[in-house]
Amino acid sequence: MKQNILIGLGLVLGISLLASIFLFPVGYHLSHSTGIPANDTTAASADNSVEIEIIAYQNLSDRGKELYKKTLTAGGGYTVTNGEGAPEFPYLTEREQSKEEKPLLATSVIIKRPANDSGLPPADQPPEYGTRYEFLATSAFKPPLTAAPWMLRYLAGLVGVVLLAGSGYALYRNRTASREPDRS
Repeated sequence: MKQNILIGLGLVLGISLLASIFLFPVGYHLSHSTGIPANDTTAASADNSVEIEIIAYQNLSDRGKELYKKTLTAGGGYTVTNGEGAPEFPYLTEREQSKEEKPLLATSVIIKRPANDSGLPPADQPPEYGTRYEFLATSAFKPPLTAAPWMLRYLAGLVGVVLLAGSGYALYRNRTASREPDRS
């Protein structure tokens, strides 16, 4: 009886782990990067074909300020999981970017730093006429296949297959053992 419970538990867990692979897909990660010269982009957006949004640092949401600071502190690049981005930043996937005429400008904002920016990490850009503008490019991407979310899926699949195979084998052995005539 105890063996049948373990076999049933192994089958249920194996099926559950395999189903979790399909029910919980790996989501996008949101990338933030600075360091591209702002004056190159403002000149490019001066024509009315593409407008790039300029946001004063004070007008950023609390999450936007936090992501901007972390991006500068991390050396110009910072990544978070989907759902942890800032509402004012445009996060386009590669497919969405390929539809844009100027994808870099469509996925970017320019942040106007405050005059007294001593509370912020050092800017990647030199001051222009006393005001600092920081270019912030954003994007959404699937993590590489060697990233932790994918590894968890691989592990769940492997454990699920092993549980199903082991439980199936044990179930087969139980049934064939009960059908064999007693040879004593």
